[in-house]
Amino acid sequence: MQAKDIMTTDVATVGPKQKIAEVIKCMAERHASGIPVVGADHKVCGIVTEGDLLRRAEIGTQARHSNLMTFLLGSGRLADEYVQSHTRAVEDIMTMDVATVEPDSELGDIVALMERRHVKRLPVVQDGVCIGIVSRADIVRAVGRALEAAQLEPTDDAAIRQRILDEISRCGWCREGQIEVRVMDGVVELEGVLFEERQRGALLVLAGNVPGVKSCVDLMTWVEPHTGMSVRPNGDVQTPPTNVFL
Repeated sequence: MQAKDIMTTDVATVGPKQKIAEVIKCMAERHASGIPVVGADHKVCGIVTEGDLLRRAEIGTQARHSNLMTFLLGSGRLADEYVQSHTRAVEDIMTMDVATVEPDSELGDIVALMERRHVKRLPVVQDGVCIGIVSRADIVRAVGRALEAAQLEPTDDAAIRQRILDEISRCGWCREGQIEVRVMDGVVELEGVLFEERQRGALLVLAGNVPGVKSCVDLMTWVEPHTGMSVRPNGDVQTPPTNVFL
C-alpha cells in the first residue's frame, strides 16, 4: 500500500505571510491538527501544527525561566522564545525542516519516517507541490478497512491450517515443525513445545487472526531450557527428576 492509496487529497494550505488567527480558524473548520505552508511557487516550505501554538502569551502559556536559566539560555534563545509566543505571522512559528513523502512511498516507509521524526502527519509532494497529506488517522482508517476485508475472506479447515503454517514459517520467531496445527470446524488446536513463553501469546494471536477461525485451543507446553521445568497450558508445573548417582 502506498501514500496515494490512503492520503487525504482535499488539503488546506496557508502562506507564510498569513496571520496565525487565520491558521487557527482553518484548523478548526477542517478539524486538522496541522496545515502545510506553501510559498508563491506552490511548493511546501513549512508546516504549522497545534504544537507550534501551545506556548502563547495571549493565554499565559509562554515559557518562563528562573534567573539562573535565563542566564544560561542567553539572550538569543530568549529572543527566539519571545517571537514564538508573541508573533502574529505564520512564517515565525512554522517548522521549516518538513519531512515529506511522495505518492508512491510505501506505507511501511511512511510509518518509519513518522516514528523517526516524531510527527503525526506528512505532506505528500510531487515535484515539490503538495498534492495531499498522510496522517496517523489515515493510517488507522487503512487498518480498519484491512481488518474488515480480512473477515470477508471465505475459507475452510484445510485453508485455515495452511494459512497458519505459512504465517509460522514467515514470522521468524517460531521454528517450522515446532507446533502441530489441527483444525476442525474452525476450531484450531495448537500443540507443541515452547522454549520461550512469550511465543504462546504470539501463536494464539497468529492463529486467531486467520479468517474463519472460531476459537483456539492451547495445548502447548513451555519448557524452561536451563532447568527443564515445564509449564502446561492449564498452569501445571512439572520439575524434572533430580539425577541420583549411586
